Amino acid sequence: MNHAAGQAGRIAGWLLRLLGKVLLTVFAMVMLSFGALAYRLDQGPLQIPYVASRLATAVSGQGVTVHIDQAALTWGGYKKGGGAPLYLQLHGIRASNAKGAVLATVPQARLLFPVRALFGVSAPVDVTGSGGHIALSDAPVAVAALFRFGFGFALAGADMTVTLGAGTLGQPGESLAITGGAFVLHLKPQDAVLQAGRLNLVRIGESAPVVGFSGTAHRGALWQGSLRITADRVRAADLPAYWPPAVGANPRRWVAKNIVAGSASHADFTFTGTAPRDLSSFSITGIRGGYDATGITMHWLPGLTPVTALDGRLDVLDPDSLLITTASGRLGGLQVAAGTMKITGLSKPDQIATIKLRLDGMVPAAVAVLNAPPLALLARAPAELAKATGTMRADINATLPLEDKLKLAQVALAVVATFADVGAPTPLAGLTFTAGALTLRASQTQLSVAGTGQLAGEKLSLALRAVYAADPVLRHLEIATTLGPGLLNQYGLGAETTLADAVSGTAPAEIRLDAGPNGTQTATADADLTGAALGIPALGWAKQAGQPGALHAAAVLDQDGAIMVQNFTARGPALDIRGAVDGHRLHFAAIDIGRTAATGDVTYPGAPRTPWRIDLHGPSLDLRAIVNPPRGAAAGAARAAAKGPDAAAPGAATPSGPPWQASLNFTAVALAKPPAPGLRNLVFTGSGTGGTVLTAEASAEDQAGLPVTLTVAAAAAPGRRDLRLQAADGGTLLRTVGAYDDVQGGGLGLDAAYGAGAPFSGTVTLTKFQLLRAPALGKILQALTIYGVAEAASGPGLVFSRLIAPFSIAHQVLTLKDARAYSASLGFTASGTIGLQDGAADLDATVIPAYALNALPGKIPLIGKLFTAEKGGGLFAVRVKVSGSLDDPKLTANPFSALTPGVLRDVFGGARGK
Repeated sequence: MNHAAGQAGRIAGWLLRLLGKVLLTVFAMVMLSFGALAYRLDQGPLQIPYVASRLATAVSGQGVTVHIDQAALTWGGYKKGGGAPLYLQLHGIRASNAKGAVLATVPQARLLFPVRALFGVSAPVDVTGSGGHIALSDAPVAVAALFRFGFGFALAGADMTVTLGAGTLGQPGESLAITGGAFVLHLKPQDAVLQAGRLNLVRIGESAPVVGFSGTAHRGALWQGSLRITADRVRAADLPAYWPPAVGANPRRWVAKNIVAGSASHADFTFTGTAPRDLSSFSITGIRGGYDATGITMHWLPGLTPVTALDGRLDVLDPDSLLITTASGRLGGLQVAAGTMKITGLSKPDQIATIKLRLDGMVPAAVAVLNAPPLALLARAPAELAKATGTMRADINATLPLEDKLKLAQVALAVVATFADVGAPTPLAGLTFTAGALTLRASQTQLSVAGTGQLAGEKLSLALRAVYAADPVLRHLEIATTLGPGLLNQYGLGAETTLADAVSGTAPAEIRLDAGPNGTQTATADADLTGAALGIPALGWAKQAGQPGALHAAAVLDQDGAIMVQNFTARGPALDIRGAVDGHRLHFAAIDIGRTAATGDVTYPGAPRTPWRIDLHGPSLDLRAIVNPPRGAAAGAARAAAKGPDAAAPGAATPSGPPWQASLNFTAVALAKPPAPGLRNLVFTGSGTGGTVLTAEASAEDQAGLPVTLTVAAAAAPGRRDLRLQAADGGTLLRTVGAYDDVQGGGLGLDAAYGAGAPFSGTVTLTKFQLLRAPALGKILQALTIYGVAEAASGPGLVFSRLIAPFSIAHQVLTLKDARAYSASLGFTASGTIGLQDGAADLDATVIPAYALNALPGKIPLIGKLFTAEKGGGLFAVRVKVSGSLDDPKLTANPFSALTPGVLRDVFGGARGK
């Protein structure tokens, strides 16, 4: 056993000695080899391109192949000692990825490294190179680097400083011109850190931005990293030149076309991405960052008012979208209070922009923006809208594709605007819309407005909707207001007129307009008159507040703006008016106003100075309020109509008002209240201007069938008109017109003239009539019984052969001058005034008893005036003063005048009843 152990020891010792000899031999061979290599390197460079390529490929990493055309290794350690470094001079260096794409080329480089680095000792390798180029760039690259290697010549770390010369970066269509740049790169086996990157871009226009960059990367299963890029300032006009056409082509075109002024500054973007270990491809997985914008002018919708003085920021949200945020700006005369523009689809062929703007400003500026072509949302609005005042806040939302030739129809537009304290004139003359609070909603296809306000002090609500196609078309309009004192006074309805009483109270009214087929539109208007008091005194009609009443009208508007009223109605107590409009003709199917009932047409002028045409006929015409106006303030209009032609416009030399022509045909005409009889079968044709009749031909019959005729024609004097009235039964006509009930029979004639600023004047003639129940005349005759005239006054009345009464009417006062009436037994003369409204008389009368005999001396030629003091007087007569109301007059007689013949009555104080 001990023998066996000793033998094993001897074998082990022999093996160890043998191994020592082998190692010594190997070491000697290595040393000889190194010595030989050192001697060879000392003699001159040793070409080792294959070895250098293999070593460089091994160091560069997976998937990267390095090819070196020439590699010359030299070492001065044979003479200088082992501490001398190795020199490796390289030429024609090319680095390619796994797909064969060249990543970088370096014409020449030099490596300086200590010998110990070959044995895995961490010692830096100094690398310098120049004239190189990286992929997709023609800018020259200079590199200064320190490499550190571990065991097996594996890369332990590197620090590189890269300097770029003038050139371009990027492939054709995506390149960027620079004047120079630099960066620092720190490498470890699994990590890369990029620092102090800088690119000086070529000056374009007013811009010469400096781009900074830095980043990190880590190698695992893939390379993953981030890159931060900054830029100082670029003018908007210069941006397209810096933006490569192939990078985001649609957004670039949109920005170049629509952002035309301002600048971008403080740009800061961070990109994240991945690449395979062999760097055969690269993809961006994320992007964030943005820049500030100052003084930007942006055309946000095609052809519309641009946004100017825009200050804001652009932020990239992700690789597919970016957001522009507005801090302030101007849109025409409006202030941009806030706004955003989001562009999506950056990674797709087509991009979509979503715009949101909030605007503040005054109404006129808002009108200008909304009405600017091609939008023209208010093209059909009334011109008065341009004069509107007030404030506005609007929110505008738009979605549009970013295309070069964008059409408005491709834009989805929504505008919501609120208006406060709005004031504006209206198409209705003299009316102003005030205190408006409106909400407007608009798109490129429709517009709606709703809100409240005041019109002439009355509350008003408004709702409007318009639809836009080739031309704007109003689809729906609603206006609700109250016809109160403000509106009534504005149009003169709050005061008496010739035709109507003052309207008082209130009347709610609504107007509606809707689109119809073929571009036509229908309109309706309704007013509730229940709360209003109104009247037409000329026709004896009135409605008190609280009594029901309504107005309604319906019309059609064609494409040319022509209006055709299909029907209109007015209803109330004793009121029914129904009609329609055909062109310029108002056709009345029914006119029932009080006791007037008619049908017919009223044609209004189609051209200046063209007369109105009135053609009416019917069973009854009530003119009582005109011929016999009631007393009191409520009847002022009717009284004005009865004052006479000169009273409507006192002193007027020429008539004023619209010209007219009339044709009337009525079965019955009432001129005074019952039991006064009326006229029958009235036929009237005439013309005039305003309230003045210029020509007339009229005929009628009294209740007995006797004729009554009237004519009006031009007089010889300029501007004057002659009026002639004839009645076969003057007493009946006087009762018919309510003038006097105590005349029976007699032929009546009236010849008068009016116009040219002169009073209505003429002469009334009445023949063969009987005077019944004359209180004033009866009192006179009772005072004169000493002359035997009591017998003349006995019986049913006084019979007169003739009455001749020259008169004039001015300002509701009737003036008589030498009016006279006589029969064989009695004669009268009178001069003075009678008030037509109150019946107050101031007359000087003369009574001539036994007129046939008493008047004969006055008819003697040459000397007749010695026997009578007045025209139609007699030798003996009594002067009487008549004053006070004609219903109960005050009489003052002068008895001495009865004893004084002829002209001596004036000498002895008998004139005028004294």
